Amino acid sequence: MGEGLVTGHHRHTAYLSDGGKPALTAVELLTAAKPEASVREALAAGVARGLAVCLARDLASTPGQDLPPAALGARARDVAKRVGAKATVLDAAAMERLGMNCVLAVGRGSPNEPCFIELVKEPAAARSSRAAEKAPTVVLVGKGVTFDTGGVSLKPREGMSKMKYDMSGAAAVIGTFASLDTLALPFRLVGLIPSAENSLGGRSFKPGDVLRALDGTTIEVTNTDAEGRLLLADALGYARRFAPEAVVDLATLTGAMSIALGRHAAGLFTADETQAKDLHRAGEVTGERLWRMPLWPEFLAEMRGETADLVNSNERREGASCTAAAFLSHFAKGMPWAHLDIASTAWTYNDRPDAARGPNAFGVRLLVEWLESRAGAGEDRVAAPRKRTAARSR
Repeated sequence: MGEGLVTGHHRHTAYLSDGGKPALTAVELLTAAKPEASVREALAAGVARGLAVCLARDLASTPGQDLPPAALGARARDVAKRVGAKATVLDAAAMERLGMNCVLAVGRGSPNEPCFIELVKEPAAARSSRAAEKAPTVVLVGKGVTFDTGGVSLKPREGMSKMKYDMSGAAAVIGTFASLDTLALPFRLVGLIPSAENSLGGRSFKPGDVLRALDGTTIEVTNTDAEGRLLLADALGYARRFAPEAVVDLATLTGAMSIALGRHAAGLFTADETQAKDLHRAGEVTGERLWRMPLWPEFLAEMRGETADLVNSNERREGASCTAAAFLSHFAKGMPWAHLDIASTAWTYNDRPDAARGPNAFGVRLLVEWLESRAGAGEDRVAAPRKRTAARSR
């Protein structure tokens, strides 16, 4: 109830001179008897989670001029500080030393430098650094393209104004971290966000360029508008250092996803049966539905290159979401990994009871439910957020 009250009336009004539709300022809930503490805590947790969804919506609704990669990193730092997580933002020089050549290439044409954001929340039960080191790790990866022109492979004019939401995967990861006050996770949670503007300029990367990813794989660029998978390639290579027991990435990756599934479900790609089952269930519980798509070896074979190990796009429309996911699978090999292609669901085209038109923060509620389930938390173990005030009850 708390979650619905907050998300249902949310509107992004930052750029409206008159402030837009008046916001809901108070809610009074009537109950037959004085609510138990657990009810109050659940209501407060719902409000906190709803506010986290709204934060993610506002991030994805912010024009690229006001949310370049560095600003996204600053917002991630703010959230991390509030929930007791550690935030590290790597600049271009640091990424160059690491060999994150894919992220650097995508951001090369923009005057706004790319960055790589790392968020780490240690397990709630860890009483010492040694205990924290032994804790298992779950990694969330979010595509953070703060604006996407398509680069040299320029997008058509129609719809380009929406490309501020091409960092919806990153927004979902930040929104999930903003919810951590309401969760007591027994494992370390890591969020990784490779962020760049894909702009057209004299230094932009070009079709025919060959990039060497963090893990050493060479990639021939055949389409500069297939940039999201390049960011994720470096991020998945970086995720390996955590020896994670689960990795989930979210990305507005392919327009083909909406052709396959329409606007009512995101694509789920994984070879891990447990991941598939658990994520699908979380989607059904939250209404952020997933549909499992094939990840056969033949799709990766179509991404093999002649000039380099892989091409970033095989330039065919058939099965484009599947070949993109297969490309990512190369960099996730050996890790329990799932890819969520949210391009079909991250933008609401008509007002709904739970979301206005525009970016809707798809994935935040799904991930929180999945993490809570993974932690073995039932309804009676939802943590009350710290220093939060929920709706009045009587």
